[in-house]
Amino acid sequence: MKIITIALLCCPLSACLVGEGFPFTVERGVIIDHDRICISIDKKDIVDFYSLSSSKDNYKKEIINTGNAVLNYTYPQSCFLAPLQFGYEYTLLYTMNGQTYRYEFFIDLNGQIFHKK
Repeated sequence: MKIITIALLCCPLSACLVGEGFPFTVERGVIIDHDRICISIDKKDIVDFYSLSSSKDNYKKEIINTGNAVLNYTYPQSCFLAPLQFGYEYTLLYTMNGQTYRYEFFIDLNGQIFHKK
């Protein structure tokens, strides 16, 4: 009985650590209009980094990556152009105010955009 109790106590604790190795887990709104992607920010927010990849090459090569340069993008400078193609999934990773965010979406063959949850 003691072993079962210890196992039940350890399982929830270990589950808390599972996502910590990948920091881009928080979702936040993004607006996508054709090839224009806009990160939803307030006037006081600062975007420092963003990266976009797609399922076209199994997420191996990033379509856009701002690299090590600190952007310091503020409102209204929160949009960028990206060559989005129909029929693929995309992952946008970005850092704003020191917090990391992720936004995943799919563009079907008709150009409809769907947020992945």
